[in-house]
Amino acid sequence: MSLELRHLRYFIALAEAKSFGRAATELGIAQPTLSKQIRRLEDELDLVLFVRGNDGSHLTRAGEAFWAGAAASVADAAGAVASARRAERGEGARLNVGFIGSSAENLIPAALRVYKHQRPDVVLALIETDLVHLPECFDRNELDVAFVRSPVDDPTLLTELVTVDDVVAVVPDAHPLAGEPSIALSALAGDAWVVPAQSISQAFRAMFLADCHRSGFEPRIAAEASTPEAIIGLVASGAGVSMLPRRSRSLVRDGVSTIPIRGEESVVVMAWRQGRRTALVDGFMSVMREIAATKPPRSPTSEGASPSRK
Repeated sequence: MSLELRHLRYFIALAEAKSFGRAATELGIAQPTLSKQIRRLEDELDLVLFVRGNDGSHLTRAGEAFWAGAAASVADAAGAVASARRAERGEGARLNVGFIGSSAENLIPAALRVYKHQRPDVVLALIETDLVHLPECFDRNELDVAFVRSPVDDPTLLTELVTVDDVVAVVPDAHPLAGEPSIALSALAGDAWVVPAQSISQAFRAMFLADCHRSGFEPRIAAEASTPEAIIGLVASGAGVSMLPRRSRSLVRDGVSTIPIRGEESVVVMAWRQGRRTALVDGFMSVMREIAATKPPRSPTSEGASPSRK
C-alpha cells in the first residue's frame, strides 16, 4: 500500500476523536473500514501509532511525532486545492494576515499599504482572532501570518520579534497611586488583580506570576476576563487592578487611570505555521521589518531595570 492523503486524514481524525466510532462518524465511513485502514497505515510505516484501551485510542510516542507532519501535509494539500480553485475563478493570490487585539495596530496598516503597492496582484485580508483559536485558524488555512503578543503557547508556530511596547498599570481613578509618573510592580502587591483567563494563554499566566514573584509578592487574583476591554471594564467597576500594553486600544475609558510600570514590557511577534512560510509570507514579513525599523522606539524602562516580557 502506498501512503495516500486519505490515510493521513483517517489518522488525524482518530487522533483527535480518540475513538474509532466517533472518528468513523466524522469521516462518514464504517468503523471496520477505518480500523482496517489504520492497521494498513501502521503496517506500511512499520510503526505502532495508537494504543487501544478501555478509555479510547491514544497516540504512541511515534504517533505523536507522525501527527505534526501528517497535519501539515493535509493542510498543504487543502491550501493547494484552494489556490487552484481561486486561479480557476480568475482570482489572484491571497494573503491572510491575522492579529490579536491591539498587537502591532500602529504597524499593520502601514505594512499593508506598502505591500499592496509592491504586490497589487495579491488579495490582502486582515483577520482578527484570539490566542485560543489561533492554532485552528492556521490548521484551516485561514491565516498565513499573524501578529500576536508573546508568549505564544503553540509549539507548531514559529515567531519573530516585531516591536516592544511599555506596560502600564490599569487602576480605578480613585486608586491611591493614580497620577504617579511611574511605579514598580511591587507597589501593587496589596491589590486584587484582574487578569486574562488562563484558558486564553497559560504561558502568559505563568510569566505574570513569575514577574510578581520576582517583585516579592503572590498576586491575589480576584477576576478573570478574555479581552482587554473586559479587563478594563472590571477595573473600572472596582474589581481590582491590571496591567496591559501601553498601546492597547482599549485603555482610553472613563473610570480608569494608567501608570507606567518600570521594568515591564510587552513583545509583539509575527507568528506562522512551521513548514508553511511561503514566498508571499516572506515578502510581507520583509515589509513589516522595514516598517517596524522606521518607527520611533518606545520610551525606555528605568535605568538598570531588567525588562520582563509580556
